[in-house]
Amino acid sequence: MKISLPYGRGTVPCDLPDGRVAGVLKTARTPPVRDPAGAVKAALLAPCGGALSPGNAARGKNGACVVISDVTRPVPYRVLLPPLLDMLENGAGLKREDILLLVATGLHRATTPGELDEMLGPDVAAGYRTANHDARDAVGHVRVGVTGGGIPVDVDRRYVEAGYRITTSLVEPHFMAGFSGGRKAICPGISSADTIGLLHGAALLAEQGVETGRVAGNPVHGEMLEGALLAGVDFSVNVTVDSERRITGVFAGELGTCHEAACRFCAGTSSASLDSAADIVLTTSAGYPLDATFYQAVKGIVAAAPVVRQGGTIIIAAECGEGMGSAEFEEMVRGFEGREAFLERIGRGAGFTVDQWQLQMLLKVQCRARVLLVAGGVSQADVAPLGISLCRTVEDALSRATRIHGEDSRVAAMPEGPYVLAGIG
Repeated sequence: MKISLPYGRGTVPCDLPDGRVAGVLKTARTPPVRDPAGAVKAALLAPCGGALSPGNAARGKNGACVVISDVTRPVPYRVLLPPLLDMLENGAGLKREDILLLVATGLHRATTPGELDEMLGPDVAAGYRTANHDARDAVGHVRVGVTGGGIPVDVDRRYVEAGYRITTSLVEPHFMAGFSGGRKAICPGISSADTIGLLHGAALLAEQGVETGRVAGNPVHGEMLEGALLAGVDFSVNVTVDSERRITGVFAGELGTCHEAACRFCAGTSSASLDSAADIVLTTSAGYPLDATFYQAVKGIVAAAPVVRQGGTIIIAAECGEGMGSAEFEEMVRGFEGREAFLERIGRGAGFTVDQWQLQMLLKVQCRARVLLVAGGVSQADVAPLGISLCRTVEDALSRATRIHGEDSRVAAMPEGPYVLAGIG
């Protein structure tokens, strides 16, 4: 069976072994909206959850802050932002210079001017004020409260002090918070490094309910939502997209209500299942931007875990063109002291390291399956401390996994990686 795997900005072909294919798990073929700009405008004019349209609610406010995702999220901003910005200017009467587009970087690197041009379109990127959130700028945050779980919430001062505050984001399966989008634009998107660290703390991630596709009873979701509500959100816009990054749904209005609706829609379109667990699961991080680093590619690995058998093998094809990830993540991997020592250390809160949560999630999967990596941007030496083997091609990885599990081993594929809610049954 011939399939194509997203890899970087392109694809790589792959031949799955005939007679051994357990299934190819993909998102549902949900048709994109016929008129994307019209769908965005309609959602803005008829918001859910009792919210007022920005054209009315922002009138007379002292400026507006619009939170946008960074380059790691493929949000179709060239379609999403123009109707929203038009409402703020021509509907609410705000001056263009009083509108700030604040990039929710979390603890990721800053989004570059070139990336902003690509994301927003050159007219919006050049015509509006943009700024990257800096989680490590202590004086750039305001304490807005403390969650019920005891997490102090410090949020970007420019957002907190804006007269009207909007979040925009993409809703897709998320391996910690259940689904991305909504509250994540604030927590962790524009929160301080200390707040982000606590929201991704080892104890919280180890709690029951922290899993892909689950928000009810998910403590990570609960803490993030409470933090965002403490910060205050006047209006929220969420979109869902298909595998070609075309808009399939627009959900706008009150933060919690529209995010819940987007999550329900996403769950219905992204769920796919096998009859039984496979010996080998071939996955991706759905190409650029999520496969730009190994750090982000972990999401594709975690996505495959529910459908690989205990003792099986996960093959992840991810270009990793920007290497392993942040400097902190690279250093943590180089000095990795072994699974037990690492989990014991973070479990008692000793020596907290930025991005340790990604390694914690990876180690969960490695208790179930070995990992083979197909990547051009990292070396065997880079991933060796984690017990991961680097392969030159997908075919090489499949051959190696077949030698391990036998010629009759069952193989499943997840070309869209983290965008699929995979399960058994």
